[in-house]
Amino acid sequence: MQFEFVSKRAVIAIAGFVLALTLSGVAQEQRSEISIEGTGFFTKDTTGNGVHDRATNTGGFLVGYRYNINRWLAAEVNYGYDRNTQMYFGSTAARIESNVHQFTGSAVVKLPGLGRIQPFALAGGGALGCNERGERHIPLWRWRGLRLHETPLVSS
Repeated sequence: MQFEFVSKRAVIAIAGFVLALTLSGVAQEQRSEISIEGTGFFTKDTTGNGVHDRATNTGGFLVGYRYNINRWLAAEVNYGYDRNTQMYFGSTAARIESNVHQFTGSAVVKLPGLGRIQPFALAGGGALGCNERGERHIPLWRWRGLRLHETPLVSS
């Protein structure tokens, strides 16, 4: 229960910080950008060794903030959340719910483009955390580091 309260406070604090930066950036030269995206986990059921694993298809969100330092360089931070449930059926049944949190930060280099086409390169890192709760509702936190690199050809 204590972890749940701390994570809600952290999300509210991050959202407030991003909102404050955005409002201060609006009065300037459009240096700030906010993005809201939908995410999802879409998995297949598996069966093996007498155990059937069924995962729910779930949707979540990704909120991002990008600060354009100049025309070709920007800094970006993102927070994402999804909730996933795994159900196991075998000699005994089990259900595990996971709250998946993603925090990332990256540098963006915007390359020269033509018209509305804007190629860019992105590199950064972050963390992926899962708060798992089983049948006994005992929270278990797991965190993993992330490396980000992306070089899409176009972005509009």
